[in-house]
Amino acid sequence: MGTGDNSIGGRAMSVNSIALPHGGNLQQASQIYGIDIHDWIDLSTGINPRSYPLAPIATEYFHQLPYPSSGLIDVASKYYGSNQLLPIAGTQAAIQVLPQCLPELPILLPKVGYQEHRKHWLRGAAPCRDYPANHAEETAVYIDQQLQENAATHLLLINPNNPTGLYLDKQNMLKWAGQLKEGGHLIVDEAFIDVTPEQSLLTEPLPDNVLVLRSCGKFFGLAGIRLGFAFASPVLRERLSDALGLWPISGPTQAAGIQGLGDDLWQQQARLKITQDSDTTATLFEPLLQQLNPVRQMNRPLFHSYLLAKQSARDMQFWFAKRGILLRLIDWDEDLSLVRVGLLDSTNNEHTQRVKQAVTAAVEAINDGVFYSHETPLPQKA
Repeated sequence: MGTGDNSIGGRAMSVNSIALPHGGNLQQASQIYGIDIHDWIDLSTGINPRSYPLAPIATEYFHQLPYPSSGLIDVASKYYGSNQLLPIAGTQAAIQVLPQCLPELPILLPKVGYQEHRKHWLRGAAPCRDYPANHAEETAVYIDQQLQENAATHLLLINPNNPTGLYLDKQNMLKWAGQLKEGGHLIVDEAFIDVTPEQSLLTEPLPDNVLVLRSCGKFFGLAGIRLGFAFASPVLRERLSDALGLWPISGPTQAAGIQGLGDDLWQQQARLKITQDSDTTATLFEPLLQQLNPVRQMNRPLFHSYLLAKQSARDMQFWFAKRGILLRLIDWDEDLSLVRVGLLDSTNNEHTQRVKQAVTAAVEAINDGVFYSHETPLPQKA
């Protein structure tokens, strides 16, 4: 593996001083840990490692102005089972403008979840309130209580939650949407639900105060094309469209979306392969987790999350990073941190063996009392 000078812009830095705010930033990880970018095994995201095999894209998609393609709308409506959609440049695009498109009301957010939601709602004047997003029953009871006290609010759900893995019942979600007072909206981020589409809220008729966000980045493994969809009432879709501006989706992105969303056979096979890769990844890490004794373990098709004592979590992340294997480290509370592990491509023998060797070495180091490094990077946002 290559080495670097551990600097950005000529400024020296240590692994203790730089946090990686999102997964997949191999450029920054390379600079922090002094490992060449091409030598990393990236398990820091929930992106399918076996991405959709795009065919060459016709020149016309690069040449013509990218007006919305009826072909993209048609295949997306069929794939998602709803035609109440607006193509967007990844769900992040909608997350950034959604607070300005909805009435200024308080919002209920998961205490642990994808923090870009919170970041943009905090820029408004209305308060943000937390709900626990660890256990389905606890979460449902808490949200019920909050809506009894004040139903003049928006409610954000991440289903399944990234990184806690929490799944919420569709009937509960629709019940909460019906309880919200005028102006209150239910926002459901379903970026990780494609492996289990039967759990999507899009299988039900959407009330006018419900918005569902879907992404082509995770399941299709096409995070780089920046394509997603917002499902909502015509009025809200128009507000989002105005906020996002003209030509938000490039021509090549639309062509890529038509290919992936229209390929039923690949989608069926991908769900099987993701299950295989998920099982393989979990099995590889199991000997180490038996040593570290997670407080809680959350397994979802596209990622596994392990809630550990803070020092154990930090040392686990650092141990693998030193060996060119990038995991996500997420702060939980004063005592605990969460390590999230994405999927290995189980057909990649070189990567599989590297992870297996790193796990075996970690178990031996624990038994020899030398695993804990006392040199730990900062926790990261979800």
